[in-house]
Amino acid sequence: MKKILISLVVVFLVMTGCSPDNFDFKVDNNPFYTEGKETEIVLSAHKDKELVKGLHIIGEMDPGSSEDAIELTFTDNEDGTYTGYVELPEAGDWVMLLKVINGEKESEYLLKLEVNEE
Repeated sequence: MKKILISLVVVFLVMTGCSPDNFDFKVDNNPFYTEGKETEIVLSAHKDKELVKGLHIIGEMDPGSSEDAIELTFTDNEDGTYTGYVELPEAGDWVMLLKVINGEKESEYLLKLEVNEE
């Protein structure tokens, strides 16, 4: 598990340096785990402290265990926030890889988030 986390941090540092757009992403809600139900994840995208609209965002949730990553697509709320829904197999610490498309440019970002049980 430590090797995976260290690898993800290294990849994140490399990707951050190579990203054509330097966006900041923040999780605006508190995602929770309920067995058999989807949880909502709301992100806000910022560039130079301004909200960014019009991005196409796909997320891959990784629990850091032997389970496969879970993909989710975010919907643009047209106000600089993006909403995605995902059914998670467990609560805990998750790493989310964001694949962001802004026009012709693509970039990737990593976010850590804690998912609590409802």
